[in-house]
Parts: sequence; C-alpha cells; structure tokens
Amino acid sequence: MTYGCAVPYNKESLESVCNDEKTSAWIKTFDIFNNLKEFTKFGKWGNADIYTTKDWNLVKEDPSFAKLGDAVWHEGNQTCLIYSSVLIKIIYGKTGFDENPQ
Repeated sequence: MTYGCAVPYNKESLESVCNDEKTSAWIKTFDIFNNLKEFTKFGKWGNADIYTTKDWNLVKEDPSFAKLGDAVWHEGNQTCLIYSSVLIKIIYGKTGFDENPQ
C-alpha cells in the first residue's frame, strides 16, 4: 500500500505556485507547523509540576523559525524550496548529588 499524493508541475506552474503568497499561507496551515508553534515552554526538571510556573522555562526561538512554511523559488536550479524542518537542541546537565539527584 502506498500513501500520499503527487501533483505534476511544469517549470512555469511550479514557479508561479512557489512565488504565490497564498501557497505559503496554505502550507503554514499543515499540522507539522502548528504543533511546533505550541512548543513554547520546557520543564527545568525531569518531573516539572505543571502548576508551578518556576519549574518551566521559555523556549528560545531562532529567528529562522519565522520562515517555517515559506516557499522560495531558486532560478539557478529551478527548484522551489519550502522551509519545512526545525532543529531542536536539548541541552541538559546533572544537578544535585549522586545520592539525591534532581
């Protein structure tokens, strides 16, 4: 079984769709982008309490995150680039004592 779809384009129609602002607006409605926008805070500790606001930090957002879902036409190789991925860096460390780690 194969899932998915394909839409055939020639160069002119692909360039037209890629440069259309409606395309970027339509692409940004996909769940893959909306779910990432809900990721706004992370727990400082492994068992952060959802009711204790001091247990949570805001996610630092790179300026390139605003490009998510944008479509850009590249004339040189005649391709349409859609910013569709995000790199999430998780930096962690061990705190406390070995007998009672946090």
